[in-house]
Amino acid sequence: MEDPKPFCKRITKKFLEENLEDYKEWVREPRYVCRKCGMVARREKDLCKPVPIGPRPEEGSTAPGEAS
Repeated sequence: MEDPKPFCKRITKKFLEENLEDYKEWVREPRYVCRKCGMVARREKDLCKPVPIGPRPEEGSTAPGEAS
């Protein structure tokens, strides 16, 4: 049975001591960050306040094909 709490609310020192390998899988190649606590995860449903992680545009750069 899946735990109804979001992943970011389940992470405690005891959880990490007992489930470190599972934790490493959950945070490998993160796609979302929790805007409340900063935890990262691959799946949106694992965080209570998920925000997608995407490429950050470089300041002062132009889009491909645009002249500067």
